[in-house]
Amino acid sequence: MKKFEFRFQTVLEKQRNEEERFRKQLAHLSHAMETQKQRLAHIDAQKDDCEEELRGLIRRGGNVAQAMLFQVYLGKLSEDMAKQEEVVANVSKKTEEKRQELVEAAKQRQIMEKLLERDRLDFTLRLEKTEQKYLDELALNKYVREGTSTEH
Repeated sequence: MKKFEFRFQTVLEKQRNEEERFRKQLAHLSHAMETQKQRLAHIDAQKDDCEEELRGLIRRGGNVAQAMLFQVYLGKLSEDMAKQEEVVANVSKKTEEKRQELVEAAKQRQIMEKLLERDRLDFTLRLEKTEQKYLDELALNKYVREGTSTEH
């Protein structure tokens, strides 16, 4: 008997591999996103600490030169935060794009798997039909033989 072979097996395998590749890329981007968010949080914490130190310096009546240094450093931290927020936004956009690619790849794979199941069901039905035809033929032959044997 002929065994079932899916005519689009290579396409299905390609789609499964593509989906897995997108899944890994999404995991990598998600990890990168977390790393970038941690960097942003670190810069924000540094800025908060610097602001607190500046307030303490002002309360204590510290010198103006130190206060100016704090102001310059706060300005740099603000620039760093703006740049890091842009990095986070870019990684977020890439992550969302990759998520959409993964969703589309999963849909394509599911379509092919449904086709596989439909083809497998058709194959099984044809096989059952062929087997039934063969059994009917055997039964008919037996009936004809028994009928001709009893007539003689």
